[in-house]
Amino acid sequence: MTFGTSVEELQARLDASPFNAWLGLQITNIGTEFVSFRVPPRPEFMGTKRLGRMHGGVLTALIDAAAGYTLMARVGVSITSVDVRVDFHQGAEVETLLIEGAVVRLGRKLACVDVRILSAANVLIASGRGTFYIPTDKSTSPAS
Repeated sequence: MTFGTSVEELQARLDASPFNAWLGLQITNIGTEFVSFRVPPRPEFMGTKRLGRMHGGVLTALIDAAAGYTLMARVGVSITSVDVRVDFHQGAEVETLLIEGAVVRLGRKLACVDVRILSAANVLIASGRGTFYIPTDKSTSPAS
């Protein structure tokens, strides 16, 4: 089943996921080559209070979600994460984050998406890559 891929339609799908809604991921732009997101800070994102740094698991979840919704903006169907890898480039303050996602490879059943997380000052915090299964109309899960 396909769905609309405008900013508003995709944001509604994102917000329908309780975890993604809790993360606060906001789609700001859907371009031909990329999707942009914004994430407002939350005190629960704190990983190391003494250093004032974000938890790496939050950054990883943001990369997975942003990669998935970047791909969904392109294909218009729900997808399933197969693999996610993350590189942490520097500690992240708990602040508004800017995220950019771009589809690297779109195959018939698998796709690869790159994501960059930037600070409000446009400094690279983390980057990652997700691989996703794209179901066809004959199958609804990777096990089918």
